[in-house]
Amino acid sequence: MTNKTPVPQERPAASGAGEKERTAVRADGKATRDKILDAAERGFATGPYDAVSLRRITGEAGVNLALVKYYFSSKENLFAAAIARRAPDLARLRRERLAELRAAGTLDTETVVATYMRPLFDKMKSQDPGWVSYVRMVAYTSQDTRFDALIAEHFDETARDYVEAILTSLPGAREENVMYGLTFLLTLTTRCLSGEIRSATVDLDRADFSNLDEVYERLMPFCSAGLMRISQMP
Repeated sequence: MTNKTPVPQERPAASGAGEKERTAVRADGKATRDKILDAAERGFATGPYDAVSLRRITGEAGVNLALVKYYFSSKENLFAAAIARRAPDLARLRRERLAELRAAGTLDTETVVATYMRPLFDKMKSQDPGWVSYVRMVAYTSQDTRFDALIAEHFDETARDYVEAILTSLPGAREENVMYGLTFLLTLTTRCLSGEIRSATVDLDRADFSNLDEVYERLMPFCSAGLMRISQMP
């Protein structure tokens, strides 16, 4: 039989004090859950899924394993929750910016690509360590086919919207070619932002991937040009 860590029980109360107590219990539970998720982000950002143990995450979070089991049941569920937590925020920003482009009638390829890439760069530049960990975690996840369905669940709907926008900006382009292009764009972007990329030159100092503005200024036109070029393929 599985043991669960006991959590504070809500007690019925006739006064406002009882409601305050229940609110405090809920807040404490959310704080614990968020602390575990923060630690999971940091852990899964350091390497592939199988290389990160629950014991490491509990040590990072300062909680016992039973609490992780209570809130998430398993390592796989914890990982899925960590991926899910920030995905809606990123999707919302991308949808809002794409809607603005549609309203303004400015669906040229380079602008659409910039609108897709920019929110992630902005999050990274915000100095929020959680977003830095999140991007690295997603970069590792995208290389593991076991999590294709998880990635699709949280990112495919927005990606389809952008495929349609790019097709609008490139009349005559085949959808298959645009999907190839967007996949290349996503792979390059996550690799560059995660730090999992190295300069191809001997003089590494000439390509500074820690300077996100310089990376963006080069990556965005590179990806746009690639999309426009493969759109001409049969």
